[in-house]
Amino acid sequence: MQHCVAGLGGRRERERRRVLSVLAAVLLLACGGYSVSQLARGGLEPADTAGLLGLPLGAAGLAAAVAALRKPLQGTDAEQVRQWAATLAVQVRVSEGKLRHQLLGGDTRRIDLRYTLRPVPGRAADSPSAGRTFRDSGGADPAPDIADFFRATEPRRLVIAGAPGSGKTVLALELVLALATDRAEGDPVPVRIPMAQWDTARTLPELVAEHLTGALDWPREMAERLVAHGMVLPVLDGLDEMDPPRADGSADPAAPRARAAVQHLNAHQQGLEAGPVVLTSRAPAPGGRPQGRRPRCPAPPRTPRPRTPPSRHRPAGPPTQLAPGGAAAARRRPSYRP
Repeated sequence: MQHCVAGLGGRRERERRRVLSVLAAVLLLACGGYSVSQLARGGLEPADTAGLLGLPLGAAGLAAAVAALRKPLQGTDAEQVRQWAATLAVQVRVSEGKLRHQLLGGDTRRIDLRYTLRPVPGRAADSPSAGRTFRDSGGADPAPDIADFFRATEPRRLVIAGAPGSGKTVLALELVLALATDRAEGDPVPVRIPMAQWDTARTLPELVAEHLTGALDWPREMAERLVAHGMVLPVLDGLDEMDPPRADGSADPAAPRARAAVQHLNAHQQGLEAGPVVLTSRAPAPGGRPQGRRPRCPAPPRTPRPRTPPSRHRPAGPPTQLAPGGAAAARRRPSYRP
């Protein structure tokens, strides 16, 4: 859930400008009415007449100044959008920092989650072979942290996959916070969006703009311009949560909403390149099908699954922070076709 930073998105600012506009209009009408009534009575000296005529003109100038406040900041369109992106980055750091604290509870020790790249069939892409959540200063481990791992991935499309409770959302939060904190002026701002709220009749840019407007309190026009200028990096959380499970708790193999979302992701472009995006989802179970949610009734006996092979990445932090036996797998998919 996104938390709004009051005032950063612009609702209070819009209300303030609206009030100022109304007051300016009332003042202009009052000055005009008073001047007309005094001129109609007659008997005024020339200096008094000039003063009365200047009164509504002054009020009109004040109204024009208030109207100017409603216009965007001076500068080119790109400069305005970069300024808005800087504000959005602050908002993301505050809101996602709070969510991360809620997920981790009172534990302030970061989880140094290690992960490996698992290529899948499809178009070729470049990426480091492994990484970790963060790097200790002066550490000997050459593996990049999650932000550098993502920046080194071409095209910049990343899937974070793992078993339930393995830390996918926490790893995505670490990526969001790292990218939002250490970003150049022209870098896009990562914005995490729960995929369950996606009405797949709308495109990905429309989803991002609606999220900025509804969850983060941005004016619609500003949100659309941020998206149009490529200043928002979608971090889509929970592809597997878009479709309800079957009665036995297993995943629905049809998954109509998830398939529609994948089609939107495949169509997402930025210029001539595939548009950058980060996606989290449960890893496929043995047999290639996504793992379903746990059923509410006792499940039938199953053949025990093999233990996680040593090549799977293990967290360096306290094991109590992750579900038993689970660790998130971060992998890049050049194509999202199921």
